[in-house]
Amino acid sequence: MKQHIYESRVRYAETDAMGFVHNSKYLVYFEEARTDLVRAAGYPYSKVEAEGIIFPVSEAKLEYKKPIGYDVRFRIVTTIAYMRHVSVKFNYTMLTDDDTVVCTGSTVHAALDRNTLDFADVPDRLREVLQPYVEPRR
Repeated sequence: MKQHIYESRVRYAETDAMGFVHNSKYLVYFEEARTDLVRAAGYPYSKVEAEGIIFPVSEAKLEYKKPIGYDVRFRIVTTIAYMRHVSVKFNYTMLTDDDTVVCTGSTVHAALDRNTLDFADVPDRLREVLQPYVEPRR
């Protein structure tokens, strides 16, 4: 199973009055990591959307482990928990450079037809490029 690594640094605007990353920013970081994975796999969301399929978040879970502040470098390890007929679940682990786990979480995305908003199949090409990131069943 492949893992995708997204790296960044906390920007000042992402911190709160206490000097830590605001809780709402973690989902933005996860989105950056997820879209970076899909782009790196060779089939970016923009291409999928141009074909009439959208992937809104249907579920999001986060577990905050340790706060981090401005200018801290971090990485997010992203894998795929499962790919079903009409949905994909991504798992995220956010770590600092010294391997401290900052936050873990997951998002589930439903494939929808852009015009009707009915459920749609996850496109075969997307399924193909994401398959290496799917975690083995336990």
